[in-house]
This record gives sequence, C-alpha cells and structure tokens, in this order.
Amino acid sequence: MEELIIPTTEKNAVVRDWSLKTQKEKGDSLVEGCIANLPEYVTVNVRQNNLEDLVRIWNQWDLDTRGIFAERYGDIANLITINVDERLIQAMIRFWDLAYQCFTFNQEDMTPTIEEYAALLRVNNVQPYKIYVKEPKQLTFKKKLVRLTDMTDAWAEKQIKKKNETICIPWSSL
Repeated sequence: MEELIIPTTEKNAVVRDWSLKTQKEKGDSLVEGCIANLPEYVTVNVRQNNLEDLVRIWNQWDLDTRGIFAERYGDIANLITINVDERLIQAMIRFWDLAYQCFTFNQEDMTPTIEEYAALLRVNNVQPYKIYVKEPKQLTFKKKLVRLTDMTDAWAEKQIKKKNETICIPWSSL
C-alpha cells in the first residue's frame, strides 16, 4: 500500500507545479494573495446520512404528488437511494483544488457546469443565468450580543431588557 502512495504523491506534486506555473503564465481569477494548492496527502471521512425520514415521507406520497415534485425538482429525489462510495470520494478528492474549486487531472482543470448537473439529475427547469445562493440567516439581537461580547447565551439572556417595543441592554452590563 505504501508503494502506491509515493508515486501518487509525486504525481500530485507534478500536477500541482504544472498548474501553478500555467496559472502564473496565463493568469487566473484568484484574489491577489490567495494561493492554490493541490494537497499532497488527503484524509477524508465520509458519512452516509440517515435518510429514513425522507424515504418514509417519499413512500407516503401518492404518484401525483411524486410527479409534481419530480416536475419541479427533476430526479433529485433519487439521490436518497444512492449510497456514498467512500473509495471513489477519496480518489476524487486528491484532485480537487480548493482555491479554484475544480478538479485538476493531469493538465486539465475541470468542474461540472450547472447544465451538466442538470443533465445528470434530469432537472429541466434550471435557469443557467440565475444565481443560486443560500440565504444567510438573520442573527438575532441576542446572537449578535453573544458574538460581540464573547459571552454565553445565558449571560446575554439575563442582560437583555425590553423597553417599550425595543430590545436593549443597559450600558452597565457592557
């Protein structure tokens, strides 16, 4: 096993060096000061989530409800039946460049496009020019206070007072 690791590490180093050299010569889209690195060694812990609740909900739905879901979201529901192949993930992660968020194979940088993901999942209503982002959760006053003061939730709960309709904290608490 050790014999297989050393040549792979050497190949990773060659690919990394080639990638960095090419990006310096031809330019790249990284923010100045950011360094792209292909890892020399990779440790991956893969965990299969417990999807029993999702499977139970899916099985409770009739064909019409499943059809409506599939019409809107494509075949994404089929992902709940797929087992994660830990060896495949470990093999692929060696080639993942965190800075560029793409796979680097030999002298090619590759990443699946939205269209390719849509084709794999058979999702028809993907809008390629739409930006898909996760909405940030609004922090409550208490959470902001905990972050600013580096105190506990319990401490913040004791300090917060309500004055008319406004939530506030006395200056003496700060």
